[in-house]
Amino acid sequence: MVDADQRIVEFDHGAEVLLCFPRERALGRLCYEVVRGGDRAGSPVCGPGCPGLAALRGGKLRAAVDLHVPAHGRPERLACRLTALPEEAGGAVVSLTPRGSRGGDQRSVAPGPGSMTDDLAALATVMSALAGSPVEDGLQHALELVREATGADVAELFLTEPSGRGLVLTCHAGTFRQAFTEELRFGLGEGFPGRVLASGAPLFSRSLQDDDRYLRERVKEAGFTAYACAPLHHAGKVVGSIGVASRAADPAALEHAEAFLRLVGAPIGTAVQAAFSQQLAATANVPANTAPGEALVLLLEQMIAAADADAGEVRLLPVDQGSPPGGGANLGAEAPACLPLRTGRLTDCPVLGEGHGVLRCGRPASWPTQCRAGRASAGHRMCVPLEEAGAPIGVVSLWQRHAVPLPSKDLVKVETLAVAAGRLAAQVRAAKRVGHPGHPEKGEPAPALVGGGSQQPGATLGAGVAQGAPRVHVRCFGPFRVWLDGAALLPQDFGRRKALTLLKVLIANHGRTVAGDALIEALWPGANPATKTSQLHVLVHVLRKLLEAEESAPASGAALVVTEGDGYAFVGSGAWIDKAEFRTLAAAAVRARSAGRAEEAIAAGEAAVALYRGDFMEDEPYADWCWQERETLRETCLEVAGLLAGLLGARSGWERAVRHLRLALRLDPLREALHRDLMHALWAGGRRDEALHQFILCEELLARELGVGPLPETVRLADRIRELPGPG
Repeated sequence: MVDADQRIVEFDHGAEVLLCFPRERALGRLCYEVVRGGDRAGSPVCGPGCPGLAALRGGKLRAAVDLHVPAHGRPERLACRLTALPEEAGGAVVSLTPRGSRGGDQRSVAPGPGSMTDDLAALATVMSALAGSPVEDGLQHALELVREATGADVAELFLTEPSGRGLVLTCHAGTFRQAFTEELRFGLGEGFPGRVLASGAPLFSRSLQDDDRYLRERVKEAGFTAYACAPLHHAGKVVGSIGVASRAADPAALEHAEAFLRLVGAPIGTAVQAAFSQQLAATANVPANTAPGEALVLLLEQMIAAADADAGEVRLLPVDQGSPPGGGANLGAEAPACLPLRTGRLTDCPVLGEGHGVLRCGRPASWPTQCRAGRASAGHRMCVPLEEAGAPIGVVSLWQRHAVPLPSKDLVKVETLAVAAGRLAAQVRAAKRVGHPGHPEKGEPAPALVGGGSQQPGATLGAGVAQGAPRVHVRCFGPFRVWLDGAALLPQDFGRRKALTLLKVLIANHGRTVAGDALIEALWPGANPATKTSQLHVLVHVLRKLLEAEESAPASGAALVVTEGDGYAFVGSGAWIDKAEFRTLAAAAVRARSAGRAEEAIAAGEAAVALYRGDFMEDEPYADWCWQERETLRETCLEVAGLLAGLLGARSGWERAVRHLRLALRLDPLREALHRDLMHALWAGGRRDEALHQFILCEELLARELGVGPLPETVRLADRIRELPGPG
């Protein structure tokens, strides 16, 4: 075993005999001084630039090198196999195996199955990868390492649904993705994952083509011949399964893959459960005094974020037979029509009968009729039931505009959030049952600003707002949302669709007067202003009637939409707007940093980026009237994120610095300087393998999107990270 500096820290009796070198002299020495390996021509291979260790530092789990070493008075050909140790320790487990004389088999050695020591080292490295942040990246990295450790063509991970009724494909590593996504969910006892869930025991097949237990026919058609599936255990329960598939593998390799899965099942299960539990606990963070209706909409918002969806809806069943629908809300961009949701006839929704989350994507021929009617030309729906004591009481439906490679990756996360949403939905329906439809139950606090002060508002299915708080709350970051007196306004509440668009245009120019002709061009592109002036006046009247109290007047300061000359402006103290709050906090952070008040700058900066839930009015991606504002606000967020990363890094707060740099990269993934900053922050935070992985991502992204390679300074930083355990 060697450390990160290539010094020998363990040297067993077999190595002593093979290399004719005493253990006491080997310990602490550089490995290449002891092994002294070369190639067939006698040129040195062992040295500071060891090709095997270079491969490990580049992100590989295992590597192998052919060596010719002087031993027993003659050259000995050895296979040198290396298995990476976790980044915290660095170094590798090295095994040397004789391969015969120079005249023997001259084929290069491959990093094949290792010993138990190698496998334990591999397991430690996999577990280290699982500790990466964010969870999804760590999971993908760990699964790639499992695939490499087993020599399989494909590795996949299923997570058990909260109900325990089935498992969902959550992560895939390797090729033939379309074949392996033929079925995204297996019920209890169905297929290999379902059988493993039911029995809690591993399941293997070395003749997959003839195995009726394996249900994905496209995988068989792709030529796969072997599949191994093992349970992921945590606290005595099966929390998922991990599987590997091979197209051609010798019996020894298959036997090793099966043994390795048995070895990793429990530790990976515990690590995955802990990672997702921590992430979900942070996500489902609804203040304790939040009204049930408000909390339900907040959870819907979190489900949209968890699934990276463009829109979401929640609809509740009627409280009693013959009653009107039990309420609901929709957030985000307008989704394709869904008949049960739009008509309120939730009893027609097939999800309620299935009792688990479903995905509607791809060709609709096999979809239920009700779902086909709402199919979009692209993207997919994710629908999950809300339950009370096992009985359905509502539905959450999320819609994603663009298709993704693995649409099921977030389904279990959303189903877990739906458990909490079901409890809140039951409280909302209980309030209606006792005769207070849409309002908090007696004694329950009225909805107010979440967290108080200048934080962003919550939404509610009920009504009411804390005394003295602004009547109107507007969120522009992410999907556009408006609350009036604590109640979320739906598009239909505006009466006319263009009234909502007019509000968006005025908010985009908050505090500035927009000429009437400019408003007409935004609402009716290309129209003659003279023919639309009266319609514009009608829309302004609709907005004022909806948003302003009857007693409001321009002189009182409570008016929101005011006339100035031949134009209009959204002004007044009766509204809270997230972009205005964002700008105030961002400016405060910059001022505090300039004045040397780091703590104050960090507090203001983190409050600002917390408001940035997505790009400005992202449900208007093609509107010219908000494009410039969107770019300006994005640049401001990038500036604040960079400011935070610098201040936190100077105080060794690398974990928080990494979080802000990842946000910045989501906003501008092609900004190479951000990749360098993130690489440095990961490296300084003791996560060197993730830093190198980030360099690989940067390299691939630049090549794919721009057709260029990284700048020399980025390459130099990657070289330093490979060479040194930390910035020092």
